[in-house]
Amino acid sequence: MKMHEAFPGNYLKAEMITHPIEVIIDRVEMAEFKDSSKPVVYFRGKQAGVVLSKTRWGQIQDALMADDSNDWSGRRIIMKPSQAMYQGKLVGSIAFEATPQDSQEMAPDDPPF
Repeated sequence: MKMHEAFPGNYLKAEMITHPIEVIIDRVEMAEFKDSSKPVVYFRGKQAGVVLSKTRWGQIQDALMADDSNDWSGRRIIMKPSQAMYQGKLVGSIAFEATPQDSQEMAPDDPPF
C-alpha cells in the first residue's frame, strides 16, 4: 500500500501519476488554501483534483483551445508526469497535453485516484 492509498486526499500529488492518462474534465472550482484561493480541476469518476498553477492552466487552455474553464467540462485531456522548478530545485509535477486525434491510441486506464 502506498501513502496516498492509506491517506487519500482531495488533491493529486505528482508521485501519484506515473504514466500518461487520458481523463475527462468534470469541472473547475476555486478552493481555499492557507493564504489564497486557487482553481482546482476535477475529473469525471474521480474524487481527487489537480490544483492549477498558471502553467497548468495554460497547458489545458492550449490543449483544448478554450481560454474559459467553463468550456472545459466534458473535454478529454492527457495528464502526465513531468518536472518543474520549485525554489531552485527540479521536482516532480503534473502536466497536461492535448489528446491524440484518435483517442483509441490511448489504452483504457484507471488512474490511481
